[in-house]
Amino acid sequence: MNAFHGRINQSTSLELPLADEVLALLLLGSLPDSWETLVVTQGNTGPEGKHLCLVRVKSSLLNEEACLKDRESRNRLEGLSHNEPGKRPE
Repeated sequence: MNAFHGRINQSTSLELPLADEVLALLLLGSLPDSWETLVVTQGNTGPEGKHLCLVRVKSSLLNEEACLKDRESRNRLEGLSHNEPGKRPE
């Protein structure tokens, strides 16, 4: 996200402002394949008659990232609770 904002700032300083929808598409297009579900969802769930919005895309991206981190933490904790007492997790 920081690198993306750096590029936006560069384009703005060069007086090459991009439309909000273009920025949203660029951000979605920069995501790895593992984020395909979010990309497709964002492209299909805009309010009727509305275009993609960078703020909405960033919010969804950050929310999904938080959910993934939470899920990973819970999985690690569950793995620790299933180990035998005194035995270190692998």
